[in-house]
Amino acid sequence: MAPTVAVAAGFLVTCGVCNAMAVGTAKLRTNYHVAGTYGDLAKREPSGNPPEEAYLVLRAQTNQLEQMPAFLVGGLSCAAFVDGAAAAALSLAWAILRRRYAAVYRRSVGVPLDKMGLEKYTVPAYFVSN
Repeated sequence: MAPTVAVAAGFLVTCGVCNAMAVGTAKLRTNYHVAGTYGDLAKREPSGNPPEEAYLVLRAQTNQLEQMPAFLVGGLSCAAFVDGAAAAALSLAWAILRRRYAAVYRRSVGVPLDKMGLEKYTVPAYFVSN
C-alpha cells in the first residue's frame, strides 16, 4: 500500500502547488483578482465571466478536484484489497494523465474545445480509474 500512498501524496502536493499557483498567476495576469468587494469585480467584468485564461485555469483546477475522490478511494482500495504494485502503477498512470490534462487545458487559450485534445488524457484516465 505504501507505493500507492506515495503516488497519491505526490499527486496531491503537485496538484495543489501547480494548480493553486496557476490560478493565482492567471488571476493576477488578467487582473481578475478580487481587490475590493465582489461588487467591484462585477463592475470590472460586467458579463460576470472571467477572462478566458483565468476561466481555463480555474476549470482545470475544479476538474482535478472533482476527479480526486474516485482516484483516492479507488487507488487505496485496490492497494488494500487487490495488489499494491498494480494499484501503484495504475495510480501513477492516472496521476500523469491528469497532470497532462491540466497542463493542456491551462494552455488552451483561444483554442476551440474540440481542438484542445483533452480526450487524449481524459478517456485513458477514466479507464485507469475504473
